[in-house]
Amino acid sequence: MKRVEATPTPVVLVWARKTAGMSVDVAAQKADVKPEQLSSWEAGATCPSIPQLRKLATVYRRPLAAFYLAAPRSASKRCMISGAFRQTKCPLKVLQS
Repeated sequence: MKRVEATPTPVVLVWARKTAGMSVDVAAQKADVKPEQLSSWEAGATCPSIPQLRKLATVYRRPLAAFYLAAPRSASKRCMISGAFRQTKCPLKVLQS
C-alpha cells in the first residue's frame, strides 16, 4: 500500500509542540518517532504520514485540522471564536447575535 503524506504547516508543528510544553526529544518519544524525523517535519524538509500526524495531534492535544492552519492562532482569536468565558490571557469579547 502506498504511503500517503500529510502536509501540515511546519511552523504550526513547532507551535503545537512548544505550547504542549514538550522538547523535540520528549515529543518524538511520545509519538514513537526519532527526534531527527520530528525535526525534519518541523523544518518542512519531509512530511509525516497521516497516521503519524494523527499521533502528534493526540500527543499535543490539538485537533488534526489545527496542523493545516497557515499560522498558529493567537490567544485573542481563540477567545472570540470559542466564546469561552473563563479566565484567559486575552480580553473577553461578547459577540452580538
